[in-house]
Amino acid sequence: MNVAIVEDDNATALQIREFVMQFGKDNGEQFDVSIFGDGLDFLDGYKAQYSIILLDIELPHSNGMEVARKIRETDMLSVIMFITNLSSYAVQGYSVDAVDYVLKPLNYQSFVFRFRRAMASVMRADKRKIQIRSERNLLKIDIDDIYYLEICGHELKIHTLRETIEAWSSLSAVEKQLPSWQFARCDNCYLVNLKYVRAINKDTVVVGNSALKISRNRRKAFLASLTDYV
Repeated sequence: MNVAIVEDDNATALQIREFVMQFGKDNGEQFDVSIFGDGLDFLDGYKAQYSIILLDIELPHSNGMEVARKIRETDMLSVIMFITNLSSYAVQGYSVDAVDYVLKPLNYQSFVFRFRRAMASVMRADKRKIQIRSERNLLKIDIDDIYYLEICGHELKIHTLRETIEAWSSLSAVEKQLPSWQFARCDNCYLVNLKYVRAINKDTVVVGNSALKISRNRRKAFLASLTDYV
């Protein structure tokens, strides 16, 4: 699991990393921890690759709350925990969906109590993700971000809210990872997220901004699945 520590005080950052690694040792978890001393450095080229972000409120150049708001512009899934001297910042944390805060000076037992909450949030979120291997790496995709999946020859395309991802998999293999009450095939080539069905025409279904073919042999079962979902 990837963890980011954004903290300008190096001694504090190293202590937090030690706490995270000790938590992993005590609980049979493996963590890959990255440390950043500045919020702007952390945001430069940011990708949503961290499960948990431990974010200092008082950072040079850009404070932690501003950094958190920037994170949430593109990443709603990473769990954010603030590092602060003042518990009053916890109220502001709700605006960026922060799960908790860690108070300075640091104490391992207190840290463990709050870090468990962060881990529980990650576990809940992971239950709503599928794991896909793309050409370059292994991806986790939130189920609710998927419009539909399409198989073209031997190439699988996953059409999401932000992009189309090409994956090394079969449609049938990915279908097994998805809840059958939320996804249904309208054709042998398409697996549709029923959440985003906007309209049904004679032989097409409108999913997001795309019109997909409904095959004759899939029509009855697809419409039944859609009726059950609605």
